Amino acid sequence: MDLNIRIAGEAGQGIQTTGDLLVDSFASMGLYVLSTQSYMSRIRGGMNWYDVRISDERITSGREDADLLVALTDEALQTLRPVVTSRKWPRTRAARL
Repeated sequence: MDLNIRIAGEAGQGIQTTGDLLVDSFASMGLYVLSTQSYMSRIRGGMNWYDVRISDERITSGREDADLLVALTDEALQTLRPVVTSRKWPRTRAARL
């Protein structure tokens, strides 16, 4: 399993807090976790995103694409929709997450 979750929205919407909570949660489940952040804007209202990559095998780098996009604004959805993968996840794997 290798899943990259991207949380995106405006600065100040709690993107980093949400990402940190996911990292802690998945790590406590015994999964390998790697997080990366993109700061397009540190000014409140500018778009940012936080990636949480999880795997059952060791992870050494982030990914450019996302398997799941949590877009908190229309701008985030429109800007990042092209990087969402189209691969399908088997129900058994999705149920484990």
